[in-house]
Amino acid sequence: MAEKLYINSDNLIKLTELKNRLTNAFINDATVTVTAKDLTGTTVSGPITMDYVADSDGVYAGSIPDTASLDVGSRYDLVITANGGAGLQKEYTIRCEAVKADE
Repeated sequence: MAEKLYINSDNLIKLTELKNRLTNAFINDATVTVTAKDLTGTTVSGPITMDYVADSDGVYAGSIPDTASLDVGSRYDLVITANGGAGLQKEYTIRCEAVKADE
């Protein structure tokens, strides 16, 4: 089952426990962005900066705005890119389906 993106609503996106896999240390100073793309790879929103959540262990948050061009029933990929410096880059892709906010 795909995650949901709500149409005409801000959608909070969180990345949790960003870590250096070699040292197991949390990365709290990375540059993190999220981009919403349709399944052809066309950007529909972003890139949007995800801010570090103060006093957390590697948690970053951002929001896909209510103005994003989403169509009911369509699927989108949220591409989260984290750059913690040399050798500390990671990309995550989350498949989502656009739904009306009351669903």
